[in-house]
Amino acid sequence: MKTRNGFVSNSSTSSFFGIGIEVDEDFARLDELIEEIWNVGGLATFQYEDYGGLYFGVKFSQMRDDETLGAFKQRAAETIAPILAEVGLNIDNYPVNIIEVAEYQG
Repeated sequence: MKTRNGFVSNSSTSSFFGIGIEVDEDFARLDELIEEIWNVGGLATFQYEDYGGLYFGVKFSQMRDDETLGAFKQRAAETIAPILAEVGLNIDNYPVNIIEVAEYQG
């Protein structure tokens, strides 16, 4: 299953570029986590077709003009932390980093 928000085209390439985390496909409550992300809104998600793990975070397009990268990363962490807590995860175990992922489905 793939989930994402934002612009979707008929292209066979999809990608995510922002600040966020990766949650491994072995996490038993992954579907519940995805639901929490959608309930909060404003976050982007990405899953590879052949990998069940999940990347999610805040797209760089949401970075404010006067915001430093460090401040943006902190804001992303503050947005992500309560979502992880809802499904029993601690953000201290998930480094918040720049994420750049893409998949071509041809």
